Amino acid sequence: VSHAATCECLSNRKEYPSFFRTIASDYYQSRALVYLVKQFGWSWVGAVNSDNDYGNNGMAIFLKAAKEEGICVEYSEKFDRTDTAKIIKVSDIIKK
Repeated sequence: VSHAATCECLSNRKEYPSFFRTIASDYYQSRALVYLVKQFGWSWVGAVNSDNDYGNNGMAIFLKAAKEEGICVEYSEKFDRTDTAKIIKVSDIIKK
């Protein structure tokens, strides 16, 4: 039983028959974000994620789901929380 593992890869019941989680997988979290974007009536967004397995896997799922729903993603930027220069760069991109 995991309270923190969100990787969609662990949802494969044939490969991990005894794995259970208490948190939504990346798949459902990312699909929920796409649903929120649609509920707000937005069709054009920018996306930012942390540069780690959690952020990168979630972003990949989000981008695919957004495309399927006809949402234009203007930019997709990742950053490491310890890389101040990159955080500033991403902040500048968001401000444009």
